[in-house]
Amino acid sequence: MGLSPVVFYDLRYDQNNKSPIIFLKDSSSDRFLPVWIGEAEAVSIEFASRGQAPPRPLTHDLLKRVFERSGVKLVSVIIDRLIGSTYYANLVMEINGEEVEIDCRPSDAVALALRDSVQIFVADELMYNIKFVEMAAAEADEAGHVVDEGEGEEPATEGIDFKRILRELRPDDFQEN
Repeated sequence: MGLSPVVFYDLRYDQNNKSPIIFLKDSSSDRFLPVWIGEAEAVSIEFASRGQAPPRPLTHDLLKRVFERSGVKLVSVIIDRLIGSTYYANLVMEINGEEVEIDCRPSDAVALALRDSVQIFVADELMYNIKFVEMAAAEADEAGHVVDEGEGEEPATEGIDFKRILRELRPDDFQEN
């Protein structure tokens, strides 16, 4: 299985599914993996991506502190499976000098990876290949959800209407063949 290093690219809010989506970008190309996540994880990822600390530790901050105090080191994160419409990930950790992989949700893995500045990898076969040049800026609505400023505008880049595709995507679209 080939792995592509990715970076956290953006956090958006899918109005149709009423769900946050994170975008992971292939480090060496314009391939993106959209991952639908929960509200709590979106808040945690937002804090970590901005380098901000919440007033009280969130679950991922607590877990990071527990790792540090127990001598556990997060080495990397691997998102490697899609079962049905659910992505699966592993935390690659060093515990007592031994490398161990622990199953987790991709959203939790990304939240921890951002806090520790560790590399995130995605299995090559999972990368959703949409190439685009421009993504409209995002802002938060009154409820704090990240929304697209260009709502109603339908830019097409290189013949692909990314906004339309994104609006029509559902988690089930990522099922295996």
